[in-house]
Amino acid sequence: MAPPLLEARELCKRFGARRRLLALPARARGAGVLAVDHLSLALSPGESLALVGESGCGKSTTARLLLGLLAPSAGAVRFDGRPLSALDRAERLAFRRSVQIVFQDPYASLNPRRSIGSAIAEPLALHGICPTRAQRRARVEELLSSVGLAADLYDRLPDELSGGQRRRVGIARALALSPQLLIADEPTVGLDLSVQAQVLSLLAQQSAQRGLGLLVISHDLAAVSHLCERVAVMEHGRIVEEGPLAQVFAAPRHPCTAALLAADPAQLSATLPEAAS
Repeated sequence: MAPPLLEARELCKRFGARRRLLALPARARGAGVLAVDHLSLALSPGESLALVGESGCGKSTTARLLLGLLAPSAGAVRFDGRPLSALDRAERLAFRRSVQIVFQDPYASLNPRRSIGSAIAEPLALHGICPTRAQRRARVEELLSSVGLAADLYDRLPDELSGGQRRRVGIARALALSPQLLIADEPTVGLDLSVQAQVLSLLAQQSAQRGLGLLVISHDLAAVSHLCERVAVMEHGRIVEEGPLAQVFAAPRHPCTAALLAADPAQLSATLPEAAS
């Protein structure tokens, strides 16, 4: 296997103390909330990994740590073998181009006052990829087409689009810088079943065509089974089981994995007959 493109080593994140924490495990109480607890994972170029777990287990916090949007309380995130904290300005810009995210909320992740075209064009301008406005517009229209949207959406505002269209805009924006790794945070949440299938198909198509590495963060096992070869199961900030997706789903070793599989066995059986047999 190729050396890891992105790697987390003994990653921890503790947030400040809050009230009403009695429902959390004892180790999560006290001096704040331990949202991510000595988590280690690695993604090689072109690899697809699902990070799954119940809501509130720390998946989205892990995504933000991997992107450098949050600073870890302990441990390190490494990109191409180097800690993010050690990257100089040029290396950090390269990291930003190489690792992109499709955010969970397609409404909050778009500025309601900016057109769809300007939202997708912004990273192109920031990184100097398309220096002229005409070049940026042509590139944005190409990206819109690649995710199944019409070019005339360029001047539309986010409020004029459906949830599924906004999700596609988020994917187009993430692909604008031709990244090596795409992180998709709950890519199907809040969407109708038919739209979910379209979004999953689009992610699979784009990752295959572009040779993208893919980290899919979700509580929906049937969704990730469409996209990923490997799975890591997360509970209370820790990875409790990891391995090839079909193998883990067919013979789960940890109670958390078994509980997730039991939550919607009919849908998962239809998706992964091998795991259900």
